[in-house]
Parts: sequence; C-alpha cells; structure tokens
Amino acid sequence: MQNRLLVALIATTSLAVLGATAAQAGTVVVTALDGSQGWSSPAGENTGGGTAAITNTPIDGNGSLALTGDRSRVVFGGSAGLYGNPTAPGATNNLGALSQFTDLSFSYQIDPTSVSALDAKYSPLLGLTIWNGNTRDELVYEAAYQTGGYAAEGAIGTLNVTDSNALFYLNSEGDPNDAHTLADWLTIDPSLASDVVGGFYVGVGSGAGAGYLAHVDDITADGTTYNFETAAGVPEPADWALMILGFAGAGAVLRRRQGVLAA
Repeated sequence: MQNRLLVALIATTSLAVLGATAAQAGTVVVTALDGSQGWSSPAGENTGGGTAAITNTPIDGNGSLALTGDRSRVVFGGSAGLYGNPTAPGATNNLGALSQFTDLSFSYQIDPTSVSALDAKYSPLLGLTIWNGNTRDELVYEAAYQTGGYAAEGAIGTLNVTDSNALFYLNSEGDPNDAHTLADWLTIDPSLASDVVGGFYVGVGSGAGAGYLAHVDDITADGTTYNFETAAGVPEPADWALMILGFAGAGAVLRRRQGVLAA
C-alpha cells in the first residue's frame, strides 16, 4: 500500500511540474547572444562604447539583457541574428508577414545608476526591420513618442511593460510623432501587408551616453516570449517548491514504512 502511495505521490508531483512547463510552452529561455538561439549582438551594431549582455539582474524573472550607451543592439533574425534582405538568394531570415508581429512587446527597467545624456527617463527602443522587395524600412517603439511621453513612463528603477497598444513610428515617414500601433499601421498603409519581417531588435539609440544602463526582458513577437537568463534549465521558484514538497512527502512515506518494518 505504501509503495503504491509513494508511486502515486511522485507521479502527481512530476505531472504538476510538467504541467507548469507545458503552460510556458510559448516561452523561450535565451542564454546566449552568439546566434545559436537566433539572437545576437553584432559588433557593428554596438558603437560609441555601447554594449549588450545577458546578466543575472532580474526585472521580471531570473535575468535580463543589460544595455548600455552610447548605442547598442540585440537582434533576432536569420542564421546569424542579422536583419539582411530576406529576398536575397539563400537568405534565411524571412520571419514572416508583418501581420504576424502585431503583438511585439517587451519589459524594461532603467537602472537607478543610469546617467543619460538625453532625458533621464530615456527608454530602450524596440523595432522591426521590414522589407518590401529590396526596400528596407523600420517600425520603432520609443517611450518618448507614446501618449503622454516620458511622463507616462514608470519611475526610474521600476518595471515598464508594453503591449499591443504600444505606438511605433515608421522610419521612412521621417516623423517620429506620427506613431500608431502595429495593427493600425496595416490599416493606415495597406501596402505594408506585403512586407516581410527580416528581424526584430532591442537596443539603445545613439546619443544616450556611456553612462546609460537599462535592463530588458520578456520580448514577445509572433506568439513567442523570449526570456533572458544566464543559465539554462534552472526550474522556476514555483517548480522548485512543488518538487521539494513532493520529495518531502515521499520521504515521510518511506519513514513511516521503515517504522512499521522495524516494529
């Protein structure tokens, strides 16, 4: 009887942990920026002393991306994480139609130690590189061009979370103040429906200064959320608690069984 109870207890614990993992199936843990997981921080995209790295600073999980000024980029797209022309022969970075990426969002936090050469609440930017044939364009999110601007942003050191209502400006228009949601852009400019996404990225714009520091996590695009951590395969705290509870219960059953045998 005790053996069957032990097996059932372990099985229940395992199923619960597997269930928690399955519920997070739309989440990918990124531990490297070398292109092996689709993400990279190309040297040519980090200028003026800007850097990008995965660190163990948690803003909404177990780690995050640390972005410093003056200019830095972390890119998803293609075999090497670059956003080249997806129509070129042999190109591997056609990520799909622009309509698939209207959920583009992220979380960020300006570090309390950050010193910006621009506004003190200057935010990291989030962008999509899109292609219409051989013509490249970009849709870019910046906090300055949201409704309310920086005043609507959380205080320095607090978490900011964007969603599908975030506003993006179209670079080719040359007017950052003419910003709309990604879904609205497809209605405003129907020609964008034929554009494909070559890559998406986060980073720091030029001019932020060497003292700028922000942390980014939970980048969502095309139904997948990317979390950045320094180590892979580490269970979430809730999973650890569940496993410990299960093992403690299993140990109690074994102790009771040994006590019966000794008697």
